Amino acid sequence: MILTGFLILDEIPNLWGVCGILFVVAGSYVLYSLKIKHGYLAPFRAIRKEPGSWLMLVVALLYSILAVLGKKAIQHSSPIFFGFFFLASVNIIILILFPLLSRIKWNALFKMPGRGLCVGFILYLHILLHVLAISMVEAVYMISVKRMSVLFAVIYGWFLFKETDIKSRMLGAVLMFMGIGVITLLG
Repeated sequence: MILTGFLILDEIPNLWGVCGILFVVAGSYVLYSLKIKHGYLAPFRAIRKEPGSWLMLVVALLYSILAVLGKKAIQHSSPIFFGFFFLASVNIIILILFPLLSRIKWNALFKMPGRGLCVGFILYLHILLHVLAISMVEAVYMISVKRMSVLFAVIYGWFLFKETDIKSRMLGAVLMFMGIGVITLLG
């Protein structure tokens, strides 16, 4: 996103911001690399060998473009309008494509309306907070901070699901937290 942010939005993070971003990336790598049985470079080798890894790389590339284009759209309208328009568009597309999925039935939508409304409201809050945050800072900073959700997943895994070997995951989480600190304080 550093490159796409520069090309599309003319945003250039400062040196400290780039360091913070690299801490977040390193932390997310460390979260999962300490359990790798085939060496620390296995995720990079997997890109060539495994279709799933290659597809995730393509998704990351697309997201680096789409997140920046989303901010560009916000700059030409407003965060609230774009958030509403984006969520409404996605919902309309889903409702159009929904009948094409034979495994999902329409009546399933109405079995638990309270839960569905709750999930919809949480999704709405997510989109609202996302568009407000990305409108305030460089897109690459905001998305890096958003990746901190992994830290919460580690903490939830430890407290709620009693996961073991938390020390290796905490190292990655601490690196990510340091990256966010650098972005927040110096970026």
